[in-house]
Amino acid sequence: MEKSIPKNNHHLLFYDKEWSLRPEGLYLREHAGLRIDLPIARHAEMHRRVALVPLLGVHALQRVASDYKPSNSLHKNIDNFLVLTERALKHINCHLLEKKLGGLTIEAMIMQVDILKEFQTREL
Repeated sequence: MEKSIPKNNHHLLFYDKEWSLRPEGLYLREHAGLRIDLPIARHAEMHRRVALVPLLGVHALQRVASDYKPSNSLHKNIDNFLVLTERALKHINCHLLEKKLGGLTIEAMIMQVDILKEFQTREL
């Protein structure tokens, strides 16, 4: 019988206290399919390598959450989040500081995608 590896649920939008400040952030963090079970050691490694995912500015956060539709695919959900974030940052009323912050959010998500791909490669 195969031994089960203990896992932790990794939220791609972290840290909880920041992303849960507004209902839109809480929705994206908890109910948008942006979570994955990772072995405990890999979960710890993810957090060592990606310090945080900055919370989007309030207007970008509202735009992303209002258009976001989760699917059953983590990769589709990540792509959807990134596309909607990029679109929100191009909005005519998006302030320069909100654009810079959103760029860091996108960068942190892409870093996680790259690390998840690396984890998959290690398993092969």
